[in-house]
Amino acid sequence: MLSYDNQNLDAEELELEESFSHLKGRNLTSKQLAEENKRLRSYTVKKPEKKSISIRLLASDIIAVKAQAERMGIPYQTLIALEIHKLANKGLYKYA
Repeated sequence: MLSYDNQNLDAEELELEESFSHLKGRNLTSKQLAEENKRLRSYTVKKPEKKSISIRLLASDIIAVKAQAERMGIPYQTLIALEIHKLANKGLYKYA
C-alpha cells in the first residue's frame, strides 16, 4: 500500500491510487497508454450536453416563475429547465 503524508484518503481513493502505482517506472507504449486512459475515463460520469438559448417571455410570467422558484428554494432558471425537460419527455417519465 502507498503511504501518504498529511492526506486522508477514503477506501475508493486508496484503491485508485494503488491502481495507478503499477504504472510508475514503466515505459508504456502509446497503445497501452490509450488503453489505460480509456480505463481511467470509465471512472468519470459524463454529464448530458447543455445548450444556451435565448427566449422572449412575458414579464409577468417571469415574475410568477421567480416567485414559484423562490418558494421551492431553487433558482428560477433551474425551474424553467425542469419544466421544459418534463414537457420534452412527456410520457417517458411519471412526475408527481
